Amino acid sequence: MKILNINTSLGLGGTERAAVNYAVGYKQLGHDSRFLVIYGGEDRKGRLIKNNVILYQYANNEIVLDELIRWEPEVLHFHRSNEIDSQIKTIIDFFKRQKKVLVVETNVFSRYHYSKWYKENVDISLQLSQWCLWKYNRWKGSTAKPLSAYGPYAVDDQNFYKENSLAVEGFRRKHGIDKGTFVIGRLGQPLDSKWHPEIITFFQKACSQYANLVLFLVGPSPSVVNKLNDLPMEIKAKIKIIKRIEGDDHLRLYYSSLDIFLHYSNIGESFGYVLTEAMMCGVPVITWSTLLKDNSQVEVVGNQMGGLVVNNEKSLREAFELLYEHPEVRLKIAEGLRDWVLNRFDAKKLCAYFIDLFSKTGTGGDKTFHTKNITPWQLLFRNNLRYPLVSKISLLLIHHPMLYFLYQKYARRIRRNS
Repeated sequence: MKILNINTSLGLGGTERAAVNYAVGYKQLGHDSRFLVIYGGEDRKGRLIKNNVILYQYANNEIVLDELIRWEPEVLHFHRSNEIDSQIKTIIDFFKRQKKVLVVETNVFSRYHYSKWYKENVDISLQLSQWCLWKYNRWKGSTAKPLSAYGPYAVDDQNFYKENSLAVEGFRRKHGIDKGTFVIGRLGQPLDSKWHPEIITFFQKACSQYANLVLFLVGPSPSVVNKLNDLPMEIKAKIKIIKRIEGDDHLRLYYSSLDIFLHYSNIGESFGYVLTEAMMCGVPVITWSTLLKDNSQVEVVGNQMGGLVVNNEKSLREAFELLYEHPEVRLKIAEGLRDWVLNRFDAKKLCAYFIDLFSKTGTGGDKTFHTKNITPWQLLFRNNLRYPLVSKISLLLIHHPMLYFLYQKYARRIRRNS
């Protein structure tokens, strides 16, 4: 099968990592997989070259499109966070005029578009989790196109694993972390939406109970940094900060230096590569459920599988105490982490599933298929999460198709007037 993978950038973000992982995964399965980058970025270019994935640079370059039309791709697989990029629309229109192709999107935040163009041109919308699939189908409100399916981010198994103990010891020593210290870690983009300042409050309280703790942060947001400034000096001394880590080798060392990964975010995750990376390096995760936001982290981690899932301060404290005071529990979880991730998100497995999906759908999306959809209620039950009735009603209201349609209409009007 001829598959053209399309993304706006080849930078360091999770969307870029996923797009490259898909492209390489298709290639490794023996398909003619190529990559079209719209605006640039070099960070992930090397992996495409290493795996012999042909790369095209597009900037209103019709010569590139002419070359691609001679190649005759069967599938266009693009990625979007919210609005569909105008240049990607142009490319899709170009190919739709020339011949029938299957157009597939990886829809990062499960946003449905109530537009004629979207329904006529996008054949399959892949959602990053079962939670996201439920959200998208609720917002879509019908069985109309595009067809929707479960399609999580793909994970590469080569760069993330437990680093050897000597390298970890040296990394800890380099950052002033003594041997025998219990290290709590958190890595993320330095955005207030992706962090929660209460991680500092939790750590301060934990230090009053346990003496040998260190909080090791990478890329903390402004709200977290501001919270740090109010801490007593003896607590500040237990917090280590790296502004940014680049390269999978350095990321692997960081994750491997942790005892647990504490994921505490205002908006949750639509997938959460940091979670899979930590788990593949043998680090159990404690993650906070965010019912009314993106909440794929409860599914990606899984209570008692990838770590522990919590949804209030009491359950957070109990989860930490369990993993700290019972190392046998922590080690038992750690032993199965790599398989837990790869059995669900390995790039080759996922890409093989996608190929089967594309074949069943047919060129131009003229066939139908059905995928099993797990509801939020099932996921909450599996993760032993309890919420009051008002929260559950709020979840349904937020995802009511008419309310979402009105929200999108209002948001577009604000963007036009701003």
